[in-house]
Amino acid sequence: MFINKIIQNLLLVSALGASAYATGAQSVSGPTFLFKGNGPLDGSGGAANPPRPRAILHAFDLSLTTITRPETFKPDDSTPSAFTASKMDPISNSFIDRASNRGYSHIQISATQYNPTVYNVWSEAYRPLVMILDDPQATSTSPSYNSRQAYLNTVKDALTSASGSTSNLIDLKKYGATIPDTANSGKYITVGYMLQSALYGGLTDLLPLINYAKAKNIGFVADVVFNQVDDFMKELKDKSKPSTSLFTLRPAYINGYTPQLDTTRVFPTDAKGNGFFTPSSSSSWNYGPQFNLSNSYVQDMIVGYLQFLYDIGIAGIRIDYLSATSPGNWQIILQKAYNKGVTFNLGYGEKFDSWLPSISPYAQIMPLEDFTLQQNSLGTSCINNLNNGSISSLVMPNALGNTQSAVNFTVIHDMFPNIGGSRFWFYGGFNQQGQDSNHSYTSDKNMIHVPNPTNVSSCTICAAQRTNPALIINSQLGNAYLLAKRDGSPLIIRFEDEAGNLSGTSATATGDFADIIKNALAFRTAMDAKNAPHEYMVALDRKTLLIARQFGFAVINVGLNNRTIALSDLQKVPSAYIPDTSYTSANTTGSYYIDLADTNTPPAKYTKTSSGFKTGATNATASSRNVKYFVLQNPPTSMSSRSVVFEAKNANTSSFGQQLFVLGNHPLLGNWSARPDFLNIMMNLSSTGNMYPKWQTIPISFPSEYSVSYKFAKGTVDDNQQRTINEWEPGNNRTLNVNAGSDLQYEWRNYGS
Repeated sequence: MFINKIIQNLLLVSALGASAYATGAQSVSGPTFLFKGNGPLDGSGGAANPPRPRAILHAFDLSLTTITRPETFKPDDSTPSAFTASKMDPISNSFIDRASNRGYSHIQISATQYNPTVYNVWSEAYRPLVMILDDPQATSTSPSYNSRQAYLNTVKDALTSASGSTSNLIDLKKYGATIPDTANSGKYITVGYMLQSALYGGLTDLLPLINYAKAKNIGFVADVVFNQVDDFMKELKDKSKPSTSLFTLRPAYINGYTPQLDTTRVFPTDAKGNGFFTPSSSSSWNYGPQFNLSNSYVQDMIVGYLQFLYDIGIAGIRIDYLSATSPGNWQIILQKAYNKGVTFNLGYGEKFDSWLPSISPYAQIMPLEDFTLQQNSLGTSCINNLNNGSISSLVMPNALGNTQSAVNFTVIHDMFPNIGGSRFWFYGGFNQQGQDSNHSYTSDKNMIHVPNPTNVSSCTICAAQRTNPALIINSQLGNAYLLAKRDGSPLIIRFEDEAGNLSGTSATATGDFADIIKNALAFRTAMDAKNAPHEYMVALDRKTLLIARQFGFAVINVGLNNRTIALSDLQKVPSAYIPDTSYTSANTTGSYYIDLADTNTPPAKYTKTSSGFKTGATNATASSRNVKYFVLQNPPTSMSSRSVVFEAKNANTSSFGQQLFVLGNHPLLGNWSARPDFLNIMMNLSSTGNMYPKWQTIPISFPSEYSVSYKFAKGTVDDNQQRTINEWEPGNNRTLNVNAGSDLQYEWRNYGS
């Protein structure tokens, strides 16, 4: 009954400004508590309500300036010469240009923390260092005064440059928490998260990139880690955890390029007796206790850091490890930030879980990474499991379907082979092609890759899998699927969007597989430009998926053989989603389709008629292990799409735990069933607790002039995500005729009328 629990909790959360999978009539598009990225795809929402991100390029472990340090993972003998995943060129204007030209809307960067250079440098960049931001008791004769002051002046200069003002931003106290000075009774100091990094590049490197990116319509997303203690802050270098270690962690200051502990100060408890650290969790990435996010001082530090990121122009944040504290504490933290005017165009969190009962309390607070889709659908479909899976499971996947702003992905950065030490999660889920279940953290220690400067190929399986084009293509095919859909914000780690090499493996792929993501980004960009409707999906066979969007369509072929795209294939979706076209070859007037992979100038023109889908006399072909994207050129001006919100009033449910669904003759409406991603579940919008609430779906977009049959039904969802329809509303099917007169259609019908 967990979905009902979501809706019950929603009534409480909504009163504080947060939202669940979908909330009231003015914000039924997903969580928008601190994050604004849910506006119309055509940009009509303006700066106050920008569109959801088109795609996010994860610039994993790239610095902001040229530095000398080891690569994330080094190439080895099995690496094809053109596979450039380990390139460490810093983020630059040309990097931003490339991302913008390919269709990305955001670039995600590492947290701006400080650490000495070490081999496994990427993990060090994510461990927070808490330093003294303001020390009224310090004098010019105090130890480290001059070096700390020089560092703070650098931060102030950067903030002043960002604001164009010499006031307002230069008071660093507002970026931290004012705590009792344990070395001076009755006095206070300000502590906060490190504001720049000497390892990845400082603010003087980041701010010009932020400003340049804005001019290219690119926003920077900062990956923030709030709970995990930096290695340097612990005083015990071994993994022993005596109780005293909870009280001997100290704030830091910067002495030149080296952090130093202030041995005269310790972190205090707050007014409610909450410690600065969590005694019940004395391990944080193997060392030290975690910050206690229920402590008011820690919460103030988090809010201060969010304020800092907001002030320098960061567009969005990715919050690591939401499970570090309760949804209630996150709600308090984000409410404090919201009250200070801190809002981002994009924000999402990592709840490393695919079980919806565990996820749902956090989904009420903020958008999430969609581990349900990655592990339960992409990981078990034939994209990753060619011999046993079926692509039909992706038509209506297990996913966070009611969270339109969720971030989806095929592989997460710290599970990429040779990075996180294991390839157990390589490209999502279990039972993947080539998966070795013994290769994990918990078994056969000899199979675990531990980065070693003298032997970078210590795990031969990691090296082989990382550089296997067949598995790389799996991930790229998964990203093609994510980018062909309307909702969600695909996160593409930079290793997945590199030039490919098929040496020795030509039997498993055709063409340059790097073009899969390039063309997928171009397709999503074209669909967003036309505000194309939600997708109509159909499995053409076990290994081929058709995704139609009215203004274009995609054919994903995960099989080992080429496949002709026949007219009968395209006729498996309503003609409104793949309209018939015609053109005059002499002057190219009229409408026609082009293949995004066609590099000829001008490209071939494909037409769909009653006799076929061809260019001249040639049929279109979906190559093996590849994707074909077709975009409609010169569509009629009358062609458009409209978003529909299905609504039922006075819809009394007969027993506790029952839900309302809208079911209909369309995959988006479950093909008359309850979708496993709950896209067609209805949200209870009542705030009075009466027996006759109002129910709504999130906006679902259809082609204008399209007709859909539907009905309301009562059902239940158990904790194992099993959906059961118990009762259909009486009477005939309802019919919705989508007209072009309004961007939002409401069905103001009472249940059962």
